[in-house]
Amino acid sequence: MTTMETAAEDMPARQAGVRRGIENLTRETRVLFSPWSRYVRGVGLGQHPMNFDPRLASGIEEIVAILEKRAPSNPFSAFAGKLTSLILATNTYYDPLPADRATMTLVEIVEGLSAIEDRFLHATACTILVEACVAQGWDVGVLTRPRFDVVRILLDEIRQIRFHEVTDTHGEKGPYERLQMYVNLFVALGKLGRVDALTQAGSHHVREALDLMSEVPSHYYRGRGGAMVIAMASVLGFDDVVCSDRRDYLKELLAYYDEKFGVAIPWDDTYPLMITLNTIAILRKPEYLTYRRDWLAEAARLFRSLPAKQLFPMGQYYFVALHNLGLLSDVFPDLEGAIRELAMQYAGYTKADPLDYSMYDSYTIETAWLFADLSVIPALIMRRAASIFKTFDSEEPYRNAAYGGSYVLSACAETGLAGRLFEPSDDYDGEAPFLWTVRRFGRPVLDGRSLPYLNHALINLALRMRGEPERDGPLFRSVRFLGESALRSEGRTPVCKTN
Repeated sequence: MTTMETAAEDMPARQAGVRRGIENLTRETRVLFSPWSRYVRGVGLGQHPMNFDPRLASGIEEIVAILEKRAPSNPFSAFAGKLTSLILATNTYYDPLPADRATMTLVEIVEGLSAIEDRFLHATACTILVEACVAQGWDVGVLTRPRFDVVRILLDEIRQIRFHEVTDTHGEKGPYERLQMYVNLFVALGKLGRVDALTQAGSHHVREALDLMSEVPSHYYRGRGGAMVIAMASVLGFDDVVCSDRRDYLKELLAYYDEKFGVAIPWDDTYPLMITLNTIAILRKPEYLTYRRDWLAEAARLFRSLPAKQLFPMGQYYFVALHNLGLLSDVFPDLEGAIRELAMQYAGYTKADPLDYSMYDSYTIETAWLFADLSVIPALIMRRAASIFKTFDSEEPYRNAAYGGSYVLSACAETGLAGRLFEPSDDYDGEAPFLWTVRRFGRPVLDGRSLPYLNHALINLALRMRGEPERDGPLFRSVRFLGESALRSEGRTPVCKTN
C-alpha cells in the first residue's frame, strides 16, 4: 500500500474536526459557491484563504514548469503560469517579491495578453487579472491605463464573443457561453469599483445580459447561466432592472421551468433549480418560491430522485441555497447525519468514469468540509480521489485529467491532503501522482479546452495562499440574504423537509 493510500485509509479518524464550517463562509462564497464556477469558468478565485504552504507551492511551480515546457504554444496556459508564479512569489514567507518588482512583472503579463487570440479566453484572462489584483492588493492602475484599459476591453469583447457550432446533448450553447461570461464581467467590474461602466455611453450591459437569457433554448443552460446573471445583477444593485413592472426576468425564468420541467432526466431540472433558489435568497423575494409551483417542494422531490453519483454536486448547491434562505436546519435537522448517509450511498456507486469520479469525489469531500467534517466521508472516497489519475485517457481532448485534476487538487488542498499528490507513489512508477499525470498529457489534452480548467485551479490555489483572514470586499460586503431578513421571521417562507 502506498503512502498516499495509507493516509487515506485512516482519513475518517485523523480528519475528525477538519472543517470549514458554513458559519464561516463569506458572502462572496455564499453567492459564488460552486467549484464549477472557479475551475471551469475562472470566476470567484482565491476563496478560503490559507497560510502559505511551501510543499504545495513547490508542487504548483513544478506543474507550471511542465506545462511551460510541454505546451509552449498555448498562450492562455503561458499567461496562467506566469500569473501563478507571480502570486506565489508575492505570497511566500521566504524573501517575497518586492512590490515594485511585482508591479513590473504584472505589467509584462498584461502586455503579453495580446498573444491570446481567442476572444473568450482573452476576456477570461482579463477578468482573472482583475480578481487577482484585488485579492493580492496589487496596483489595479496597471489594468486601467490608456494602452490597456481592462474595462473598455471587456465591454468591447463581451459583444464580440461568438461560438460557432458549439452543441452538446442539450443543444446549441453559444448564447449560454456568452451568458456565463457576463457573470465574469459583472464580478470583475464590481470588484474593480467600475459598475458605472455597465450603463455608460448609451449602453446597458446588465439589460443586454438579461435579454440574452431568452436566446438560450435549453432550460438546463438558461437556468444555470440566467440565475447567476440575475444574482450578480442584484449584487451590483440592479434589482429594479431584474424585477420590474416592465419586465420580470426571474418570473420569466420560473415560468420557463414550469413549462419544461419533467421532460428530461432529474439532473437537468435539479441543477438550474438549485442555483435559482440561491438567487431568490439573494434577491430576498420569498414570493418567488411559490410562483407557478412550490419550488422548495420541487427541489426536495428532485433531490430525492437523483442517482447516488449526483447527490453531492447537487447537495452542495442545495445546502448553500437552503442556508441562504434560512431553511437549512428546517429541511435537514441533522445535517451531519444526512451528509454521512449520502456519502455512504455514494460510496456504493461503482459505475462512473474517471472524470465523474474526480468531480463527484471532490464535491463529496468539499461538502463535508463545508457543512460537517471530513470524518463523515468513507475512506474509499478519499483514497479514490487521490489515486484516480492513472485511469484517465491521456489522448482524450475534453473529459481528461486536466479537467478532473482541477477538482481533485483543489479539494485535497482544502483538506490538507494536497501534499500527498506530490509525494512519490508506487502506483505511479515512484513518481508523484499529479506530476506523473501532467508529464503524460497527450497533445489533445495540451491543446484541448479543458487545460484552462487546470490553469484556473492553479491560480486559485496560489491566491488562497495569501494567508490573510478571510473577509468580504466592498462588492459583497453589503449582500443580505432572505434567511437574514425580517421576511423570514414573518413566516412567509414555506418549508418542505427532505427525508
